[in-house]
Amino acid sequence: MAAYLQTQHCIPEDRLARIFSDLYKIRIAPATLASLIAKKADSLRIFADRVRELLSGVAVKHLDETGFRIAGKTRWLHMLCSTSLSHLRLGTGRGDIPSGLAGRIIHDCWPPYLALEAVEHGLCNAHLLRELQAIIDHDKEPWAADMKDLLSDALTLTQIAHDQGKPAVSPEQAHQIHQRFDACCDQAIKFHEGLPPLATACTSDEDREARASRNDGPDIIWRDGCKHIRPRSCSFSMI
Repeated sequence: MAAYLQTQHCIPEDRLARIFSDLYKIRIAPATLASLIAKKADSLRIFADRVRELLSGVAVKHLDETGFRIAGKTRWLHMLCSTSLSHLRLGTGRGDIPSGLAGRIIHDCWPPYLALEAVEHGLCNAHLLRELQAIIDHDKEPWAADMKDLLSDALTLTQIAHDQGKPAVSPEQAHQIHQRFDACCDQAIKFHEGLPPLATACTSDEDREARASRNDGPDIIWRDGCKHIRPRSCSFSMI
């Protein structure tokens, strides 16, 4: 129970000691609780390694990381998960991301994730929706609202299909989603082609930083025959 309360509900050891004292009349030192929790972690190491192994072969998995303080030092919690499995690992650095993955990984467009090879990449829709909302609110670009509606509609259709026991949306629905996506990309490209050019080219780090500070909105580029829209720090593509 101590391990469950501490890891799942993030209750510090000193408060755990008070809980055991108040509810069960058991006096136990925080250091003893920490030792018990560490032993439980060691006993689950084989299970955790097996979960990590299974996730490596899952067709679609999600990656993320978050920083927090432990004993006055910044550490990083790295997450690898699917719809049925989750693996959390403590790392010393943010870049200590999982390796040896296959299939498709979904992430937030952080460059170290994009640098992973032998995988297909997909970007987290929650992050995309947040970026699109920023473009709607601050840059007032009309295509962003259409793209946001498209992503939300696609999610709704996918959830309905899953509720009906189907693995995915119908081919007709997928075709309509692709058409709407292309239309949004075309609208965005046309919008940005109509913008006046920058006064000077960005030839140095200082120039690029100055351009970024002006909040010029998303960059739109062509690469490998794909339309790419990059709202500030994020990009997504459709072949």
